[in-house]
Amino acid sequence: MNKPFDGTYSDETSTGSRCDAFRGIGRASIAARTEDPSGFEWVRALKRDHFPDKVELKAPLVLAVMGTNNLVRKQVLDNVSSATIVIVDISEHYRRLLTRICEMTGNPPPTRGEALSHALERATSREFARAYVVRLREGTIESTAVPKIETMLRDLLQEAGSGAVDRQLFVNREDLRTMSGQEFEQFVARLSDTFADALAPERQEAAISAAQRTKRILTPGYLGFVTLGQTISVDRHFDRGFQSSFKELTRVHDRVLRSLEGVKESFFVSTLHGGTLQQHDSAQLLGIQAADIAARIAADEYERFPDDRSAGVAAVKKRFGRVFLNDGWV
Repeated sequence: MNKPFDGTYSDETSTGSRCDAFRGIGRASIAARTEDPSGFEWVRALKRDHFPDKVELKAPLVLAVMGTNNLVRKQVLDNVSSATIVIVDISEHYRRLLTRICEMTGNPPPTRGEALSHALERATSREFARAYVVRLREGTIESTAVPKIETMLRDLLQEAGSGAVDRQLFVNREDLRTMSGQEFEQFVARLSDTFADALAPERQEAAISAAQRTKRILTPGYLGFVTLGQTISVDRHFDRGFQSSFKELTRVHDRVLRSLEGVKESFFVSTLHGGTLQQHDSAQLLGIQAADIAARIAADEYERFPDDRSAGVAAVKKRFGRVFLNDGWV
C-alpha cells in the first residue's frame, strides 16, 4: 500500500451542488495535480499524527479538521501549495447561449448559475433543455485547451509534410455528445490536466532558448513538437473514475503520441518517450489523496465567487503557484 510512483497524481472535483441535475451550468471542474520526490511524507505524517484510524485521507475530513486545528491547516496548506490546479469553467459560454432562451421567453438575462433554471422554471421543457445542453458541448469545448493543442498538432504535422490533417485528430467531438454530464466534466478536466503544460510559457521559453543554443530554426511546428513531446512523456496516475471518459482520454493520448512518433525524424529526434496513463484506487496512493485535498481546497476558494470568475481565480492563485483556467495559464 502507498507504494510511491514516479510521475504525477491527479484528482478532480466540482463546485456547486452535486445534486444539480444539469452539471456544467454555473459549475466548474477543478483538477489538482501533485508530485513529490519524497513520496508524500507529509500525507503519511498527517495520517499518523491526526488520523491514525483512517486508511485513506478524504478531503472533507481533512478540511473539517483544518477548520479547528491551525497546525493541521498550516501543514496542509504549506504542502499543497505546490500543486498544479486546472479549472475548467465553461459556464460563461453556456450562459451566453442560454440567455437567448430567456430572452425568447421574456425573462431577464441570467447569472451563470441561473441561466438554465430560469428557462426551465418559466417556459422551456426539461427535455428541450437537456438536448440543448448536449448540443452545446462542441461549442463549449472550444473554450478549453483543446483548440490550442489541436493547432500545435496541425502545425507540426504540416511542417513534417504529413499531408491533410484530420480535424478530429485530437478530440472526436461526436464522442463527447454521448457522454453523461459527469463523464463530460471529468474528461475535459483530465484532458486539460494532461496537456496544459504544453502551453506553459516557461516551457515554451525553454524550448526557444534550447533552439537558439543549437541554432535551430524556430517554427511553430518545432516548438509544438518539443513541448508536446515533453508533456506526453510524463507518467500520470488518476483516481478511479468513469471508464468511458478515461478510455477517451487514453485514446487522445495515444493519438498524440502516434502523431509525434510519426514525425520525429523530421525534427531530428531519434527517440521519443511516451508516458503511461493509469487509474488507481485512491486509498492505495498518497499522491492521489494529496491531489484530492488540493482540488477541494481550490474548489472551495473558487466557488466563493460564483458570479465573479476573476475574483475566484485570484483566490485560487493566492493558494497555489500554478493555475490553468480554461485555455491558458493565469
